[in-house]
Amino acid sequence: MCEEALQQVFRAVIISKICHSSSAWWGFTSATDRHHLKAFLRHSVRSRLCPPELSDLTEFFEAADDKLFRLILKDNHILSSLLPPKSDNRYNLRRKHHTENFYGKTLICLTAILWFVYSIKTVINTFTF
Repeated sequence: MCEEALQQVFRAVIISKICHSSSAWWGFTSATDRHHLKAFLRHSVRSRLCPPELSDLTEFFEAADDKLFRLILKDNHILSSLLPPKSDNRYNLRRKHHTENFYGKTLICLTAILWFVYSIKTVINTFTF
């Protein structure tokens, strides 16, 4: 069998079995499982059973997962009723009426307060018997 035919058979049989319902099981795989899958695909590429562009299926699995989630987000999907209601967060932030930055002044005040508290504790510890 020629190389292209072998690659088509590999893609039709092996890759389709690996990718079958990958959205359901990909999130439960460990790093070891993913390493074994990548090693298998690298070996298949070296054996010329698999085309080199299929050596890493991570992007394919993530794209399939994103596609499934986008389909679920549509209102007519059967699983869309299981999603929480859409939140409408509108933060009514007020505009500043000045261009001052008070971070430096706040830091100086906090430092002064902490120094004062430390000195009070030191004085109290000195006079306790």
